[in-house]
Order: sequence, then C-alpha cells, then structure tokens
Amino acid sequence: METKMVVVAREGSRHARVKTLSDLANEPWIYTGNSQQTGYASRLFEAHGMPPPPAGAVVNSTLALLALLGSADLLGLMPEQIISHRLGQNIVRVPLQEAGLPLTVGVMIRSSSAVSPAIRHFISHLHRATHQLKSKNI
Repeated sequence: METKMVVVAREGSRHARVKTLSDLANEPWIYTGNSQQTGYASRLFEAHGMPPPPAGAVVNSTLALLALLGSADLLGLMPEQIISHRLGQNIVRVPLQEAGLPLTVGVMIRSSSAVSPAIRHFISHLHRATHQLKSKNI
C-alpha cells in the first residue's frame, strides 16, 4: 500500500499554521523508531536538503505518538489516513508547501517461517484495511 507521511501537530498548536518545512527546522519533533537517525523526520528533512530537526521525544508506537502530539506542542509525521480517522481527532496536518514523505507499507514473511494464527489474522486485517482505503480513494 502506498501512503504519505505528513507533518502533524496538535490542533491549536502554533506550528499548525506554518507554511514551510524550514520554519520547523529548529522545533522539537517526535521521532518514531529506535533513534533520531532512524526516524521519518530525519528522512523528510534530508529529502529537502536540510539536517534533521531536534528530537523532543523518541517513541516506538503510533499510540505513543498520538498521545504526545495531543498533549504537547511537538511535531510529528504520520500516515495521512490516520488524520482523517477518529484516532487523530485532535491532530491536524500542517499545511506545508513541501510534499510529505512517500511510504510503502507492506508485510514480508520468510517462506521458511512458521506463521502463527495470530500473525495470519493480523495480515488478514492489513489486507482488508488496504482494500477499504483503496475503495474510498484514501
């Protein structure tokens, strides 16, 4: 599934009205992953010829990202589909001139792996969600 990671902030944040990525270069960002070096924010800034912004936090889950975005004046990146979902009800897309970060979401399983029923069920949900998003042109 193809998606785009877009810059987001808390509704009412001073960042929500910014127009260029360079205006956010010195603001604190929430990095998803294991470190600032592996976060999507680093990749976005590098794609636009800028060094990574400072880390305000590093999280390894979307729920932690949403919780921090909703309670602090931080910036983050998330798939554009989440903003339109009720999970992202107090999160807004920052209307930047620069494009978001393209991202391909997928699942790979080694052919030699034994796949548990729970994993098969999870993959089934991913396929269903992808089909629903495509049918709605999201």
